[in-house]
Amino acid sequence: MSRTTETLTISLPPKIAQTVRKTARQENKTKSELFRVALNLYLEEKKKWQINKAIAEGVYDIKNGRVFGPFKNIRDFKKGLEKD
Repeated sequence: MSRTTETLTISLPPKIAQTVRKTARQENKTKSELFRVALNLYLEEKKKWQINKAIAEGVYDIKNGRVFGPFKNIRDFKKGLEKD
């Protein structure tokens, strides 16, 4: 039977390691649970950063006349947003 988890080894500065142990005790969780939650939150935030970056780049391109698609300027872009 195969394992449903994989063991990883990480290195942390002593103060962070101490904080991890203390937090795990306070929240009645394992250190692994804390790291799983933290990593999932990080990955969710990373997706948001990537989406926001793409939006910002798109708006920049529209403002500077480099538009691909149905929008010819920022006004058309805003109208398109209002339709949805």
